[in-house]
Amino acid sequence: TNGSPLWQNYLDREGSLDDVATSVAVSGDGSKVFAVGYTNTTAGGYAFSVRAYNATNGTLLWQDHLDMEGSLADVAKSVAVMDNSNIFVVGYTRTTAGGLAFSVRAHRQ
Repeated sequence: TNGSPLWQNYLDREGSLDDVATSVAVSGDGSKVFAVGYTNTTAGGYAFSVRAYNATNGTLLWQDHLDMEGSLADVAKSVAVMDNSNIFVVGYTRTTAGGLAFSVRAHRQ
């Protein structure tokens, strides 16, 4: 009721590089928070990244990082939750041909 923080979490996956959250969603029952975006890789690109947290205390429940073709840009842009059991993440992955590929990943909670 006073705006004080409940919890916070930081991810610096490879140390001093860019790690960016682009979207967040909450499960229907309010127990989980899902954050998506991109994280730097040691190869110098970005990985399509998803992290799940306990909404009450911020404990990391699981994470997933997708790096499709090595040192390219893979970015998760948006997330949706379905019936407290599945989440769907959309974004793009860069191809070795130089373009972007439409990317969707589904995760079971």
